[in-house]
Amino acid sequence: MKKKNEIENFLKKFSLKDFNKTHMVNKYFEFFDLNKLLSSNHYNIYKPEKHDLSRIHFLILNRKVISYLEFGSGYSTLFAAHAISILKYFFYDYVKDKFRYDNPFHIYSIEESKKYLTVAKKLCKKYQNFISIKYSPVDITVDNFKLVQSYRDLFDINPDFIYLDGPSTSSNRKKVNGLSFNNNFRMPLSIDILKYEYLIEPGSFILVDGRVTNAIFLKNHLSRLWKIKRDLEGDVFFFELQDDYLGKLNKEKIKFCLKNKWML
Repeated sequence: MKKKNEIENFLKKFSLKDFNKTHMVNKYFEFFDLNKLLSSNHYNIYKPEKHDLSRIHFLILNRKVISYLEFGSGYSTLFAAHAISILKYFFYDYVKDKFRYDNPFHIYSIEESKKYLTVAKKLCKKYQNFISIKYSPVDITVDNFKLVQSYRDLFDINPDFIYLDGPSTSSNRKKVNGLSFNNNFRMPLSIDILKYEYLIEPGSFILVDGRVTNAIFLKNHLSRLWKIKRDLEGDVFFFELQDDYLGKLNKEKIKFCLKNKWML
């Protein structure tokens, strides 16, 4: 394990745009020896995207993420767990005593496919103590005249980082009024983040991987003070909840996680 100051000084050399540059991504991988996490790529199911994975890893470390929630499991789960394990090593005792988390520095992953759930658990076996992965079917419903997707079984947690990379358009073949998501021209549209919006604290962060329609949907329907930025080159959206702090503990958490400085 590298020293805390060494890690912090290294992270200062990076910005979000750097994860669109191959030489910077390779530099990041080398420092944390992340290529070893890809050595288990023998399932022939996932295609690891080093730019995306290093971006997730960086965001978790740089923001000192305490509770990570993702929709869709895979290599993102593994890289998130690696980053979380570093934070837990240095900050677990402080966070456990200071903030209201039942299970600080933990990964929560929701998966629509039982097949991919099994693969993800095998892939992340080394970090299984840092991860909770569960299967959930996906429902198709109409919400305020909009056809949307929704996981049936969510985690009852307070995430400060949400990674949106699921569900797929093939997760449910149901039609509503003749419309479905199960075709080649339809884009995924999950509504689940809206359910969490008033349950999470200022300082929380959302990363949407691709899913432009879903990101625009969230932009139009989230109602708190979110700062939103699109990275066209990286094909991602960033959302940062910049509401006024809720109270003393939330203020101290923002100071601890972000050093009182918004990222966006």
